[in-house]
Amino acid sequence: MRRNRPPAAGDPAEDWRLRLAERHRLERGPQGTTAERILGRAFDYLTQLTCMQHNTILGIDPGTKEMGLVVLYGHELRYFGVRTLPNGKRHHEAIGLAKQIVLGMIEKHRPDVVAIEAPLNLPTKRSHLLNVIADELRDRAAEVGVTVEGLSPEAIRRRLTGNARATKIDVAEYLVANGFTQLRQFVPKRPARPVLGLRPRDKYWLHMFDALALALAARMESAGPTEAGPARTA
Repeated sequence: MRRNRPPAAGDPAEDWRLRLAERHRLERGPQGTTAERILGRAFDYLTQLTCMQHNTILGIDPGTKEMGLVVLYGHELRYFGVRTLPNGKRHHEAIGLAKQIVLGMIEKHRPDVVAIEAPLNLPTKRSHLLNVIADELRDRAAEVGVTVEGLSPEAIRRRLTGNARATKIDVAEYLVANGFTQLRQFVPKRPARPVLGLRPRDKYWLHMFDALALALAARMESAGPTEAGPARTA
């Protein structure tokens, strides 16, 4: 029965193996070889990107009459809808209901991120109320320990479509054409005369599309500049 014996002193094959091992040790250094460091950084990025892509994001398009809501888990749209708020002189009722709705969504869907569209600062009562609602929603989400992201409408449109001046219908059509085909029925028809604009009932679902665009833009913003285009539904 043969047994493995240590190589004899001066064995050329063993000397070559030892020299190769020592050379590799010196090349690696404490942080590994250049190739290993590159692969390590790539692995760290892919791990971070994968975790981020599977985060749950609650997208909110705040409004004084309707509020658009979506829940996005990775590439999967798990919830979408529009909630109607009280429209009258009792503004505190609209603010209170908006907070109640958002806190209920947070409790049910446990989002990692709450993305809220930043309203425009205009010298009107409606704009002031909208800012109050948005501020309240951000504060309540932060209070329960959820990361809050805010993006302007221009930043959202630029991030998704590449055009900061895209219209709401442009964004809705873009989302449907890029993975969210189940929402096609909610895209309003373009008016025959653009100067007339959309009727209120045609604008209703645009709040949901705005919330979805916001959630996608927030997800891509977290991923960094390497990720382009909207997410796909599962």
